[in-house]
Amino acid sequence: MATVHMRSVARAAVGGLFLALVAGCGSSDGRGVKLAPVTGRVVFKNEGVTAATIFLQPDVEKGNQGEMASAILQLDGSFKMETPRGEGVVPGAYKITLDLGRRPEKELLPYRNVKTTPLTVDVPEGGLSDYLIELK
Repeated sequence: MATVHMRSVARAAVGGLFLALVAGCGSSDGRGVKLAPVTGRVVFKNEGVTAATIFLQPDVEKGNQGEMASAILQLDGSFKMETPRGEGVVPGAYKITLDLGRRPEKELLPYRNVKTTPLTVDVPEGGLSDYLIELK
């Protein structure tokens, strides 16, 4: 009788652990930090940038140990950031870079490299909505 009871307790414990793991998944970075939604638009010369990818690269110098987030820019230059774990980013400081493909504009070159980009953003826990990035 005690063996049956112990098996029931063990099954309940394993089941509870499984549920805790499943509940812990979703919009977190794997360390229990919730992902913050970030949406916005990238413009250059007053027009939405297209055929490009935006990256938020954690600024480790400012203590952000999160992971990189990215988004493909839509036809109007809008974006919604994602990480491999889902929509949103880990709150913190980021450097913004862009993969602009083969765009010829020389003034856009600094935005391609994390060491030369002038663009930075601090993402609060509540995220950012309609964040405008103007390339100059």
